[in-house]
Amino acid sequence: MDAETDILKLVPHRPPTLLIDRVVRHDAESLEAIYRVPESSFLGRGPMPAYAGIEILAQAIAALENARGRDRGETRPPTMGVLLGTRSYRCEVPTFDPGEELRITVREKMSDPSGFGAFEGILDGADGTRLVESVIKVYRPPNFWAYISRTPTP
Repeated sequence: MDAETDILKLVPHRPPTLLIDRVVRHDAESLEAIYRVPESSFLGRGPMPAYAGIEILAQAIAALENARGRDRGETRPPTMGVLLGTRSYRCEVPTFDPGEELRITVREKMSDPSGFGAFEGILDGADGTRLVESVIKVYRPPNFWAYISRTPTP
């Protein structure tokens, strides 16, 4: 896959909830991407709350997962997973300013055959300033729609 991959082929999100502009690089364990904060997003006009960074990182994890599938020759539409959460989301700023370029890095720390995984996630400013660090927990079910359509039993 080329260096600046079409992000729409790698994540199921579409504007206005798409929070990655392009993938810069990926390998078997990690992915680097870029997102330029828009003037207005689904979260409103003006600065984007920094808590949105967890979703930016989750979308980068989805992009990595789907890029790996494409590298294996898979031609399916982007698959989806579940963001389970994080034990730590360290953020150095309260908001991301419109026009600010965020450099996104995700690296797989662990994965098991059932679909659970943990990823280190980093958001840096264009000047290299560390803005966010987190370890994101995800679940990648074999059939996302079957998984989310289950009804809880009493």
